[in-house]
Amino acid sequence: MSDATAPSRCPVAHAAGAAAAAPLGASAPLGASAPPGASGRQLLARLHEARVYLSSQPVLWLLASATRRLGAAQRIPGVGVVVSDAGLARAILQRDEDFPKCGRGGFAEQITRVLGPNALGNMDGASHRAVRARLAAVFTPAHAAALTRDVCAAPIAELRAQLAAGRTVDLVTFTRRLTGRTMCRIVGLTPPPDREDGTHEELAMLAERLSTIIHLQSASDQELRSIEAARTRLFDHLRECCDTSDGSGLPGSVVNRLRALGLTLDEARGALTILLVAGTVSMTAAFPRIAALLIDTGQLGDLHRHPELVARAIAEGLRFVAPVPATMRIAARDTTVGGMRVTAGTRMLILTMNVARDPCLFPRPNRFDASRVHDPAARQPWYGAGPHFCLGFALAQCQLAAALTVLAEARGKVRIVRRRPARHVLLPGYACLAVRVGAGAP
Repeated sequence: MSDATAPSRCPVAHAAGAAAAAPLGASAPLGASAPPGASGRQLLARLHEARVYLSSQPVLWLLASATRRLGAAQRIPGVGVVVSDAGLARAILQRDEDFPKCGRGGFAEQITRVLGPNALGNMDGASHRAVRARLAAVFTPAHAAALTRDVCAAPIAELRAQLAAGRTVDLVTFTRRLTGRTMCRIVGLTPPPDREDGTHEELAMLAERLSTIIHLQSASDQELRSIEAARTRLFDHLRECCDTSDGSGLPGSVVNRLRALGLTLDEARGALTILLVAGTVSMTAAFPRIAALLIDTGQLGDLHRHPELVARAIAEGLRFVAPVPATMRIAARDTTVGGMRVTAGTRMLILTMNVARDPCLFPRPNRFDASRVHDPAARQPWYGAGPHFCLGFALAQCQLAAALTVLAEARGKVRIVRRRPARHVLLPGYACLAVRVGAGAP
C-alpha cells in the first residue's frame, strides 16, 4: 500500500507576495494597473477560450468547470478520480511505479490499439527510460535552439515578411508548417523539394487526426476507420525516413537512435508517430490560442514595448490555454490519494486545465496576465512531471519564443480578421486564426 499526498489547498491569500516577486526593474508588473476597458477585453478573451473548448471537448470543459472548486480530488462515476490540485497532481505523476500510464481503460491502452506497444506514450519503467535516454540528446536546449535557428528560419522569416506586407496570415497553417518542418528534420524525413510546405502541413494534419484516438470513451468503428487511414498514410511517410545528418548538426535522426536500441522501423514507428503527434499537435493548438489571448486582451502591444516579457507571456499563455488539458494514470495498487481510498485499477484523470488554475499557485487564475511572475513551485505543470515530463519542452519554448517575437515586433496593430474553433480534435484549438497588421499603435 502506498500513499500519495500533497500540501492541502490554501486560501487565495498570497496574491500580493506573488505579484511583488521579481518586478520589472522598479516598476510594477504591466498587468497590475489595468487600462480602461481591460475587464471587458478579459471577458471577451475568456468567452473565445470557452468557445474553443466547447467546440472540441465540451464534456471535458463541463467536467473541469464542475470539479474545479470541489476540492483536490473527486470520484466521478464512469470517469475515475478527477484531480484538480497542483500539488497532488505532481505527487501522482512523479510516482511512476504506483501510478503508471499503462492499465485497463487508460489512454495508453488506446494508443497501443492503434500504434502498437512501443509508442513511448504507452510505455513505463525500464523500457520507457531506455527509449527516452536514447532520444534525450535530440531534445537538449542547445539542439532545440539550433533547430529553431536553422530549420525554422525560413517559415519565421516568411511570417515576418507577410505581416510586414499587410497580408492576412492564418496562424494555424503557419504553425502546422513550422512544426511539420521541425519534426521532419528530427525524425529524418526529407520531403521532395517541390512539396515541402504541403508535406509539412499534411504531416501535422495527419497527426491531429491520429491523436483523436486518445479519449475518455472508446472510439466508434467509424472513427477508428478514419484514424487507421491517417495512421496508414503517416506510416507511408515514415517508411521514407532516412538519416541525412553529416555529424555537424543533430546527433543522428530519431530513426537511427531507435534502431540503435535494436528496433526495426516497423517496431519503432509507434514511437516515431507519437513524437510527430506530440511535436505538432500541441504547438498547433497552443500558439494560435496564445496569440489570440494577447490580441484579445490588448497585451501584445506590451510585448512590443517590453520584449523582455516574451518569456513570461509564453509561460502565462501555456498556463491559461493548458494545451494538453488532461492526462491519465492508473493506480497500480490500493492506495490513498488526497485522503481518498483508491483501489488498484482506478483511473486517475489529472485535469491539467484545472491544475493550471490552482489559486494557491496562480492568484486571480482566471485572469490572463502576460507579465505574471509564476511561482517557482508551479514548475510548469502543463508539461507534465516525473518520468513522463515533456521530452520536447525546450523545443516548444524556442519555437513559441521565435513565433511570438515576430508578432510582438510587428510595426502596426495586429488584428484578428477571422477565427474558427476546431471541431473533433484532441487538443482544443483553432481551425483558423487569421491575423493582419494594420494602422495603429502596436
